[in-house]
Amino acid sequence: EKLLKQINILIDNKKHTLALLKTSYIFKEPKILIRNNAYLYNDLLKRLKMNKDILLNNKVNIYTNLLNKLEILNPITTIKRGYSITKKEGLVISSIDNVEKNDILKTELIDGYIECKVLEKTKNS
Repeated sequence: EKLLKQINILIDNKKHTLALLKTSYIFKEPKILIRNNAYLYNDLLKRLKMNKDILLNNKVNIYTNLLNKLEILNPITTIKRGYSITKKEGLVISSIDNVEKNDILKTELIDGYIECKVLEKTKNS
């Protein structure tokens, strides 16, 4: 008798749950659930595309900045502006202290090289 009573209670609980589910808007209007999820999907898709565009623009800006820095530091660009690079035995000369009288120097210009001999050196005062 106790077992039968428990089974009846369990059946009543399940009937009540089923009745609640039947009255739920999801079962009455499943199109609403589909439409809501479609809106959510479209919103997420828009945000994903927007974030992709932002990320891509950031990467393009970083790339452009690095390219500009490389162009500024490029020795060929410096030479095109009228400067030259002078070397002694393959090493760049940056000071008069690095050369001696009769040293052979190689100067790089935009369209070739000049080899020259140090005849005299005079330090700026």
